[in-house]
Amino acid sequence: LLQPLAQSLIGSPSTLAMASSAAAAAAALAKGAKLIDCSHTITPQTLTFAQVYNLLPGVNGEKTQGFTQGATYDTRTADGAGFKKCIYCLPCDVGTHIDSPSHWFPGKRDISQLTLDELTAPGAVVDVTHKITSATYDYALTVADLEEFEKKFGQIPARALVVCKTGWGERDISSTEVYVNGGHFPGFSPEAATWLLEKDIVGIGIDTASLDPGTHAGGDFPVHKIILGADKYQIENMKLSDVPEGLGSVFISLPLKIEGGPEAETRVMAIVSSD
Repeated sequence: LLQPLAQSLIGSPSTLAMASSAAAAAAALAKGAKLIDCSHTITPQTLTFAQVYNLLPGVNGEKTQGFTQGATYDTRTADGAGFKKCIYCLPCDVGTHIDSPSHWFPGKRDISQLTLDELTAPGAVVDVTHKITSATYDYALTVADLEEFEKKFGQIPARALVVCKTGWGERDISSTEVYVNGGHFPGFSPEAATWLLEKDIVGIGIDTASLDPGTHAGGDFPVHKIILGADKYQIENMKLSDVPEGLGSVFISLPLKIEGGPEAETRVMAIVSSD
């Protein structure tokens, strides 16, 4: 169940058979592996589809920002200690976030019901950055891409988080014009999503605004239906520039644990070998 990183750090096959992804992550860190932050910092300008679809509430005729914070109490002084309390107000999908199955289907698991076991997962990072140009903004990860990946790196293991790296995460997520790009950005193809379910993955992730290519925005979102309908989760708006392609990483994804939440902002970490 573990990746090459875990194998090199933990040791024998018998030990590997008993180890979990969490144990692999702990061992990796103890051996000096790198911890990479895969999440965007949340600001009032950070993308939320609630803003794109004009779903935010209005105040005095003006639409509110996606994320706001206000101090309700502040006893700090320039020369002495105190404390500050704030109220945060935000939609459930600001910046890097997880979609739970209940995001699409009533009665399915919500954010609070995702387990730590599945949120700590060996990674399979598929890099298609070289395929994304101004003429291919709507590129969708294919089954052929995944088969080519396995020929190069080996089989995608069970219980993996399969991540598509497109280079889109380097764009300005505070600019809808740049980041959403008029509804033209890369994603997964439905065929690739269906193929991955046969691997018993825990979920999929990407460094764009949606797992479905932008051309499906406002449409039927087939990848959402396939992945969430299979009781998996998906991560959108990841930052992957420092995460290498291949097997050998461990992802830890920690969403806000909100009862009934369909989506939630998430701190995503990748643990990769320092070699």
